[in-house]
Amino acid sequence: MKSDVTWEASGIIICGIMFRSEPNLEKGKQYQFIYLRLSGLPAWEIDVFEFGRYKNSPSKTQYSNAIDQDNGATNQVVLVAQDEQFTVYINRARQGRYFDYSKQRMDGSFAFQGFQDSGTGSCNFENSWIWSLE
Repeated sequence: MKSDVTWEASGIIICGIMFRSEPNLEKGKQYQFIYLRLSGLPAWEIDVFEFGRYKNSPSKTQYSNAIDQDNGATNQVVLVAQDEQFTVYINRARQGRYFDYSKQRMDGSFAFQGFQDSGTGSCNFENSWIWSLE
C-alpha cells in the first residue's frame, strides 16, 4: 500500500493506517502502521492490536530522519506486506524489513486513522492505493 500523509498539529499527533483488519475496526484483530510526530523525534512503527488493545510490535519504535515532522509536511509511506514480512519505505528511503511469525492476520480491511492527545490536529491521506501481490 502507498499513501501520502500530511499532518498539521499543535502538539503530538499520530497518523496511521490499519491493515489486515477484521471488519470491526475498534475490537477486531489488525495491524497498524503509525507515524509518531513526537517533540523532536520523528518515528514510526508497526503494531498488532487485538480487542482494541495493543498486543505487540513486529518493528518496535523506529526513529527516522527520513520523516519530515514540520507542520504541513507530507510524508509518503509504502508498506509491502507479504505473508509475515513487512518492508517499509518512507519518502523513498527503505526503512527495513520486519517479521511477525505469528501470522496474526494475513488478509482483511484497510482504514486510515488520526489521534491527537491534546490541542488540535489533522492527518490528511492522499494519493493512496493498494495493490495485491499474487
